[in-house]
Amino acid sequence: MLPSSLKTQAKPQILPETVEVSDLRLPACPKVSIFMVTYNHENFIAQAIDSVLMQQTNFDYELVIGEDCSTDNTRQIVVDYQKKYPSKIRLLLHKKNLGEGGRENSRRTYVSCRGDYIALLEGDDYWTDPQKLQTQADFLDAHPESSLCFHDAMVHFEDSSSAPHRFLPPELRCDRTTEGLLNRYMIATLATVVRAKCIPNLDKWPAGLELSDWAIALKCSEQGRISYIDKIMGVYRRHEGGTWGGVAQENRYRRQIELLQGFNKYFSYRYDDICRRAMVDRIIPLMECYATDGDVANAARYALMCLRLDPLGRHASWSKLGRLAVRACIPALHRGLTARLPWSIRLYRNIKSKCANRTTLAGGR
Repeated sequence: MLPSSLKTQAKPQILPETVEVSDLRLPACPKVSIFMVTYNHENFIAQAIDSVLMQQTNFDYELVIGEDCSTDNTRQIVVDYQKKYPSKIRLLLHKKNLGEGGRENSRRTYVSCRGDYIALLEGDDYWTDPQKLQTQADFLDAHPESSLCFHDAMVHFEDSSSAPHRFLPPELRCDRTTEGLLNRYMIATLATVVRAKCIPNLDKWPAGLELSDWAIALKCSEQGRISYIDKIMGVYRRHEGGTWGGVAQENRYRRQIELLQGFNKYFSYRYDDICRRAMVDRIIPLMECYATDGDVANAARYALMCLRLDPLGRHASWSKLGRLAVRACIPALHRGLTARLPWSIRLYRNIKSKCANRTTLAGGR
């Protein structure tokens, strides 16, 4: 859920519906800006902020928090922190919720970041290593060819439904390419530090390319290496109110398919085969969801999309699509038969009665 970047020494323009709370004691030219967006995170935001304030660095940094008019106590918590740490924290307090799934809050917060590097951290996650910022800033200093660096994290389930585990599977603990990012993104937002100059001014952000952390990483991959640091330095929290973790599975797949369509167009279809395969890989489990729910219309819609994307069946066999479509139809057929059952029973009884009458008139023969 991120934005685009704007490296500037001038103070960014704050729109009327947003109030900035800052102090003259803030560093004039921070090397790193920490981008943090938050909404209804009263149970988590303090731990996120504390994990930033514990960072041990030999450079100045600022924490820029975009608070999207929460309905709980989140705003009061961040205001209290800013008063206590005025030389570290800048607040962007919106007078009303900006909507768009938090994307406008992300955009405004990112634009306000002034650092050479921008570290990303959402208000419900947190860092665990006090050397995290120093480690990633040193890495980017030493590797000018890298436009973005990231590390691994632990996944924590708030409801204890699953045991904690590493965010990245073994095969993705490595540097990434544009092709690899298109096929399978999987970089934790909290693990990312971006070289600010590698992302264009928001005014030049490509039309039709939605602002997201996935898009940011892809834009960075055009400018340099996407480098992996083999350390676990944070925790990604899964809970119902999360930006991504709380989203229903079918909505995630739909969202990813839409993003991939935008990426394919943005790259002028240079990676068309990769994008098609990636979309098909998400359509199949999406159809599984619709088949389970008996949603015939959406199952058929995405089956047709799959056939358009992969007419030769290289990535998804036609037989598998057919089985999923049939599975989706079965609940509907069952509902139809159930609805007609009383009528069928009445028809059967009428026929049986007429047959009995004829037998009686015929003398019982």
